[in-house]
Amino acid sequence: MSLPSEPPAVDGADLQRGAVAGVSWTMLNTFVGVPVATVVNVVLAHLLAVPGYARLAYLTAALSLVVSLVDLGTTSAMVQFGARAHAAGDVERVQALLTRTQGFRLLVTAPVLSVFMLLAIDLDGWAMAGALVFAVWVPSAAAGLSDCLTLENKTATEAKVVLGVNLLAQIGVVLCAAVTRDADLTWIVRAAITALVPVLAVVFVAPRYRHAVWRPRLPVGFPDGYWHFALPTAAAGLVAGLVTSRSEVLLLEWLSTPVAVGVFALAFGIAGQMYAPANALTGPLLPALAGLRTVAPQRMGAALLRVLRVTSTASAVLCLIAAAPIAVLIPTIYGSDFADAAPIFVALSLSSTVAVIAGPLTAFSLARGHATEQFWLSLVALVVDLALSVALIPAYGAWGAVIAASAAVLLRTALLLRVELPGLGLSGRQALGAVRYLLAPVVAVPLIWWAAGTLPAAPWLVAIASAVVGAAVCPVAVHLLRAGLGADDRQVLLRHVPDRANSIARRLTGLLVAPR
Repeated sequence: MSLPSEPPAVDGADLQRGAVAGVSWTMLNTFVGVPVATVVNVVLAHLLAVPGYARLAYLTAALSLVVSLVDLGTTSAMVQFGARAHAAGDVERVQALLTRTQGFRLLVTAPVLSVFMLLAIDLDGWAMAGALVFAVWVPSAAAGLSDCLTLENKTATEAKVVLGVNLLAQIGVVLCAAVTRDADLTWIVRAAITALVPVLAVVFVAPRYRHAVWRPRLPVGFPDGYWHFALPTAAAGLVAGLVTSRSEVLLLEWLSTPVAVGVFALAFGIAGQMYAPANALTGPLLPALAGLRTVAPQRMGAALLRVLRVTSTASAVLCLIAAAPIAVLIPTIYGSDFADAAPIFVALSLSSTVAVIAGPLTAFSLARGHATEQFWLSLVALVVDLALSVALIPAYGAWGAVIAASAAVLLRTALLLRVELPGLGLSGRQALGAVRYLLAPVVAVPLIWWAAGTLPAAPWLVAIASAVVGAAVCPVAVHLLRAGLGADDRQVLLRHVPDRANSIARRLTGLLVAPR
């Protein structure tokens, strides 16, 4: 896409402020939402039992794949092209992108999703009609409003909306599961309430962009390079989704037992919730990086190193403090039927700790227009995933899926590093130095988990002891590895911490600053 000649509407500092504010609120969102989601998962596991919980996981994974397929990369292209145009002050180009993208959603995305709902979900009459309206057509019609917040770099505002809607959704799914004990209806309720996010975003969107969302046009006449970016991005996103999501659930459904599906889905789901705060760093980066490439491309390399340091440190701390305690409590909280999920969760936690850095790497890759490279490296990882799954799941069940999933995400992360570093003027040594703190959980968590298993005390006491030990390891590892946050990283993060929490945040982050 050729960029307009108008002077930039924002500069690199504006983009950084917006991104850090978005990260801060998104992380707060996840720190509040994760405990709530954990409790809800416990309740759902008991209400729906293993087969019902497995069905819920299956529908969630299937919808994710269908959405990735029918979107054809238009959402990613909207954010990338729209954020660049917005950063350059080209309002008319942003409006044109919004109207055509909305036309695509209403003429292509929504009809295909409707067919999927009719084929995949077993509902009667009015229930199905309500599902189609509130889970497909309303979110499709309003999705452009979320795009507006993203490209305007208002991800902090979007995170606040998501926080409120997610809490409402958790209440809704519990009530639905308690009344119906039906996984399909529970899934529909979750999708319908989540669709409120773009609807509520309407009041925060700039009027000049909001009006464009309400005036969809035929999806033709996109700018040069749009489909060249969108289609490879769609293919890469679909393949990457198969690698990094619960796609192994689909293979377990075909090659193993419902119990294996439920156990793996639970372990994978808990791991995903645990790493949500670290993964929250990625979303706000997308519009900021697209704009940064337009107004200050020379700062991309330094920005990547900072993001890698912050992401890897947050991921490692979460794993050290939470992985072993959660594993200890899984049989107590979820019941003996899910006891086998505990060691699986530990294994997935370790691989996920390292793979979290793939999110920021993907954001940088897309900002630089490397959609085709994304596709090929994700395809290599998917081939490894499928080959290992088919070979190992029939014999080893859920553990076969663990090995396949871990190998695939780690391979994809390594390939992302290999592809992106040279173009940003960075060496492998610089990148590995930025993420060196990840060694702490890889070494310490298995030892903490093993030691916890030898203690004769009650599970809750063992879990507390494990968390205390993990927390104590955090600052020790900073000095032993000479890795963690940089002093400048800490200052940037603290600027966006609310005043009431600034004192505590300053002390805690001070423990994670690597010695020079």
